[in-house]
Amino acid sequence: MDRLLRRSAVGGMLGGLLFVGLAMYMNRANGAALLDNLGPLAFTAAIGATIGGLVAPLFRRR
Repeated sequence: MDRLLRRSAVGGMLGGLLFVGLAMYMNRANGAALLDNLGPLAFTAAIGATIGGLVAPLFRRR
């Protein structure tokens, strides 16, 4: 697998997980259950995965 593609995939996964964690925290802060409102959680995960996948290749080891 190409390094750029691999870096994008890993960035997408990490970004998705980070944004889902943030959305779960926000649900908890509003008094709802962690996995309440699955629609917004999935939307937030998609946004995080997209941002992570696009930004990850910019961070290169030198």
